[in-house]
Amino acid sequence: MRRLQLASDLHAGLKRRDLVAVISVELLAPIFLVWSTIAAATAITLTDVALVDRGPLQIQSFSIAVMGTVGFAMGTLSGLLRTREKHLFKYFKAR
Repeated sequence: MRRLQLASDLHAGLKRRDLVAVISVELLAPIFLVWSTIAAATAITLTDVALVDRGPLQIQSFSIAVMGTVGFAMGTLSGLLRTREKHLFKYFKAR
């Protein structure tokens, strides 16, 4: 469905660089939610942990957030870059 929407936007005359800008802004909302959730969960979890153990646990939780963010962004942008306007009718038929 998303590729159909992107191909439709390209067919309507939206330039690819503008579409990349729109997708990039749309990526910010879920990334912000993930990071704020992980920060809150980490803060709550670390309240009962000894001071010596907090550093490695923080690094571990935020490394997971970084890997998830990079994977999410790469997946979204690769889907965008693989979408072509000429495939619009193929996407429509597959829907």
